[in-house]
Amino acid sequence: PEQSYVARLVASRHAEGRVFAVVNHFKSGDFAPYLFRSEDRGATWKPLAAGLPTGPLWSFAECPRSADLLF
Repeated sequence: PEQSYVARLVASRHAEGRVFAVVNHFKSGDFAPYLFRSEDRGATWKPLAAGLPTGPLWSFAECPRSADLLF
């Protein structure tokens, strides 16, 4: 959403060009989690937060051993 706060931007350990973004919009009363992944250094973004519980995200981590596991 517009006027959102990017809480964290993290480059992947597993794929060159992959980056993750954690975004918050809670100051506007929107407590949905927002997590995105880009495979092209941020030119386009895919949402990853489907199925996460309601509440703003502040951080996340990519598993150092498995590219498919996020914390």
